[in-house]
Amino acid sequence: MIRVGTLGIVFSIMLGILVTKLWFVQIAQGADYEASAAGQQVKPLSTVAPRGTIVDSTGREIAGIVRQPTLIVDPTRVGDEEAVEALIQEIAGLDDAISSVDVRAMFDAVPVDQLFFLDDVVLDADDALFVLGNRDRFPGVDVEWTPVRTYPLGSIAAHVVGYAAAPSAEDLEENADLDRNGTVGKAGVERYYDAALQGEQGLRYYNILPSGQIIGLSSEEAAIPGHTITLTLDLETQVVAERALVDGIALSRATQTQDVTDAPSEASTGSVVVLDARTGDVVAMVSYPAYEPQAFVEGIDGRQYQELLDKKAFNNLAIQGLFAPGSTFKAVTYLTAYAEGIYAIDATQQTPEGTIRINTEGRLDVAQLEESSQKVFYDHCYDVTVDLHVGFQESCNIYFWQTALNIWEQHKNSDDEGILQDTARLLGIGSETGVDLPFEADGRIPDRELFEELAEQQLLRDEDQPNIIHPSRLEPGSLWVGGDLMNVAIGQGDVLATPLQMAVAYAGLATGTVWEPRVVSAIADFTGTIVDDVEPVGTEIDMPEGFLADFRSDMQRVTNAGTAEGAFSVMAQPWLTGGKTGTADVDPLTKLPHSWFVGVVPVDAPQYVVAVVVEEGGAGSAVAAPVARAVMQHLIGEDVDPVIEGGKLGDPLPWDSSEIPEPGDPFLGDLPDTLEASP
Repeated sequence: MIRVGTLGIVFSIMLGILVTKLWFVQIAQGADYEASAAGQQVKPLSTVAPRGTIVDSTGREIAGIVRQPTLIVDPTRVGDEEAVEALIQEIAGLDDAISSVDVRAMFDAVPVDQLFFLDDVVLDADDALFVLGNRDRFPGVDVEWTPVRTYPLGSIAAHVVGYAAAPSAEDLEENADLDRNGTVGKAGVERYYDAALQGEQGLRYYNILPSGQIIGLSSEEAAIPGHTITLTLDLETQVVAERALVDGIALSRATQTQDVTDAPSEASTGSVVVLDARTGDVVAMVSYPAYEPQAFVEGIDGRQYQELLDKKAFNNLAIQGLFAPGSTFKAVTYLTAYAEGIYAIDATQQTPEGTIRINTEGRLDVAQLEESSQKVFYDHCYDVTVDLHVGFQESCNIYFWQTALNIWEQHKNSDDEGILQDTARLLGIGSETGVDLPFEADGRIPDRELFEELAEQQLLRDEDQPNIIHPSRLEPGSLWVGGDLMNVAIGQGDVLATPLQMAVAYAGLATGTVWEPRVVSAIADFTGTIVDDVEPVGTEIDMPEGFLADFRSDMQRVTNAGTAEGAFSVMAQPWLTGGKTGTADVDPLTKLPHSWFVGVVPVDAPQYVVAVVVEEGGAGSAVAAPVARAVMQHLIGEDVDPVIEGGKLGDPLPWDSSEIPEPGDPFLGDLPDTLEASP
């Protein structure tokens, strides 16, 4: 009984203490807690959605996201103007690339009562700890880890991927829904698929003490990451193509000279396209010079930006570079001749194996053409008898000039006058291919209608504006003449095409299907669910019977016995390849021609098309062909031989074509004044 009484007394004492404490908290200090709670605020802050990742066809990341410490500012908790100015100076001291004027502009860009991120102030982990450990020097400031775009492979595939950067005033004006603290695609896939990559902003509500300290989250609506974009690119092939092109440019500088002045090559730009001939997938797309997409995330200064502009580094030459295709265009004339039965012989002697005899001077006289037309044409082929197949193998201009001349004489001023141009357009030359990239150029296939339009524009132009076409072309009977069509037949004159257009055309010529090329194969949401499976789009061409077999065979003759034999002779299996060289005149008196090669591999059952152009690079057989050969070797699993003059066998390239460079590995940097090909 005594023990029970003792326990009762103890329990009563403890209960009394608890009741007293509750009274003290609720009654005596209740007013203080109410005042403290009233002093707290809950403020919203939009959170940046992680931008969707971009991966190659095997899932390797090309554009991703890292988390970076970012300052959050509540301007209402900073203090008076003197305190704001002091804070601005402290913040500017965290980042050498930001001035106090820049920080002031960030403060002035948002309402005074709104929380905002200082995205442009780049912090590392030590900076973040310094801010958090010195809150008295950073009133109203906290640190949040936010998603930031990263390009781990540097400049590799830069022109396809593009870059994303902070939205400009123009971007925000055009799209009011853009997150001013996020990024927007400016070029490449980043721009074309920006809506899919954007994601959806989140919203956080922060509890903030009267001192300005953010003490925690009240609630949160999580941001939804952007979609994942899967490219058709294969990074291994992309790396091989990029490095082969750089070696090809170096080769041009080391070996090519201008015919008239003997001036050395100053080639510095070029492009390579690798297209899947069965689907239209872009396996590799190279444009040189390139740029580092990461520079635009971190902020690029005016001087660096101007240097890139001066080098035309932002131009994707694969889709924006307009070049005369030279002899690679002879494949179009080949198909036209085959389909129409119009060969390089007199109309009364035509046979499928039509032949002509080229005289010892390599000279073609066409006195029967209009007065304003060129009358005499010269070629490197001479003292030889050629048919369509040998003419293609040896790239005999006279054969294709004569073919165009026969077309002109049979169809001049008729509805069929443009059958050669119609064939080019059927193959996709001279117009946009429809590739899913921004800023694609359309090219040009000249004909009578185009020249009439140009003449009309010239007559309406102001007197101080330059001529659109030469004034002599406005004379009666001079606007469109037979010599113009003869130049079209060999890819010269006013013909302009992009490397991608030529790749699409050769895929059509080699398989019978003209594809709408694509660089993206699938789009998936953040859960991995496919939301858009991009299907190949192709148009079948009604090819003449026997054409595909003959054309493939003649392309094979070019690389095994014709103009590209020297470049391809180093291969273990050169018979698997086929294609066509091109040397496209620019200004024969002052500049080197564009160096071209377009071909397929394996030639008997085409899987890939490789198109190469080195701008003002010289002979196609000497420069572009070795570049294409290196890429084709990789595509069929051979060891890649160096890109050197004539394609002679040398030491293996000093890099493993199966490896992707590590992030930060020097690659595709500035070309020095003098280049040397890989040893």
